[in-house]
Amino acid sequence: MNMTCTPPATPKRQRNNAASDNVAQNVLCGIEEKSREIRFHGHIVKRLATKLQARARRALQAGSSIDELFAAALEKKKAEEAEPSDVKAEPSSN
Repeated sequence: MNMTCTPPATPKRQRNNAASDNVAQNVLCGIEEKSREIRFHGHIVKRLATKLQARARRALQAGSSIDELFAAALEKKKAEEAEPSDVKAEPSSN
């Protein structure tokens, strides 16, 4: 049997930790800045959402009252059409 030996372990190349720490610090600063922006805009978005909900609620209430008025007008028109008219058309004299 032929057994091969594994080569001796070589030390891993050392990284420049200062450069990677600097990059990590920049990333953290960027994340914190974006987080502040999101929190700020989140407040604005919540306020706008509240306004839109109020508008939608008012529109629904107005829509239901318009629907009720329309239904009442339609029933009145149907009732008028169902009643026989008292006034008969007179033939025109030419």
